[in-house]
Amino acid sequence: NYAGDYPFLADAQDDSLEGFLYPSTYDLGGGEVTADTVIRAMLDQYRANVLSLDLGSAKASIRERYGVSMSDYDILKLASIIEKEALNDDDRYKIASVMYNRMKADMALQSDATMGYVTGAAVTAVLQSSSAVTVMVLGFVSAGLLTLRQAVPVIFGCNIGTTVTAQLLAFRLEDMRGLVLLAGLLLCFACAGRKGRAIGRAVFAFGLLFEGIADMGTAMEPLAQSPVFVHWLGRVRQHSWLGLLAGLGMTLTVQSSSATIALLQNFAARPGLDGSSLLGLAGALPVLLGDNIGTTITAVLASLSASRDAKRVAAAHAVFNLTGAAVFCAGLPLYVRLTAALSPKGPELAVIARQIANAHTLFNVVCTLVWLPLTPLMVRFVCRLVPDRAVR
Repeated sequence: NYAGDYPFLADAQDDSLEGFLYPSTYDLGGGEVTADTVIRAMLDQYRANVLSLDLGSAKASIRERYGVSMSDYDILKLASIIEKEALNDDDRYKIASVMYNRMKADMALQSDATMGYVTGAAVTAVLQSSSAVTVMVLGFVSAGLLTLRQAVPVIFGCNIGTTVTAQLLAFRLEDMRGLVLLAGLLLCFACAGRKGRAIGRAVFAFGLLFEGIADMGTAMEPLAQSPVFVHWLGRVRQHSWLGLLAGLGMTLTVQSSSATIALLQNFAARPGLDGSSLLGLAGALPVLLGDNIGTTITAVLASLSASRDAKRVAAAHAVFNLTGAAVFCAGLPLYVRLTAALSPKGPELAVIARQIANAHTLFNVVCTLVWLPLTPLMVRFVCRLVPDRAVR
């Protein structure tokens, strides 16, 4: 027990020294070296480095700006995860603001399953990327800001939030991409504050998303007139497992289910040689299910060098999508009929993008409603799937 000699250890979680053992090169002298000697040397170095920092000003600034009171250790812990996740200076500000605002609302450290689900859905709807939010959650879990029990519902919510992109695209907003890009530019140049410019960049990036989707659709137009390609799509419509593999392969390659589903919407709305949809709803839904499976690879790859709990969060994401895809694929005819019943009526080419968006939302909402009450079961399952290392 080192807390008596090192008061800062009062901030330690579960009486663990993790995060306090400062990595460095130490001269331990020529005498007997014990584990206690090494630990005290590392704790002394940690204390020396912390004393050289002006954490008082940082705590006062955070308290004034966000209304959050933090210990020295909390600040260092947050700074560590922000530095790990940020790719540039702008990212540091964005990630820090999200984290502080969530802590201010008692969402990061004190959240039940329902609030975690709502948080994941809301953040993903804003960022338009469940993969990005999932990777952020993995980082929060590794840093100790979220427990496994709190992170799993957030992952469920991420799957809901990512459906917003498909719903927006079904409104044919790419036809307004020029106005969206212009609005983003005007906000960037007209706003003097950092928040205004950040909003402008977000709007501009959203316009670029629509531009990219429109360009992909234009590039695929010749394929719609290719007899060989149309014949292959006919096989996809007859054999759902081919569509599942196609969606899986596309998302594994692109690392974004939002992009591949947007591509699927665009492609399904293209007329084939007979004037009907190239895929049809029955052919598009297996591809959609494959997209949902493929999106789990991002979290799996991001968790390879992370903590055990972060690996379990990635496993929960994979289990959520795999079990849902298996059930919906087994009941594919019912899935097709239910999607058609919940979607507007009209010519196939005019409504199929909306049908795919609704099918995507239906899949994730149903899976979340099933798994959310079973969150403790999911936590126990992934703990068995990714067990703790045996202590020798």
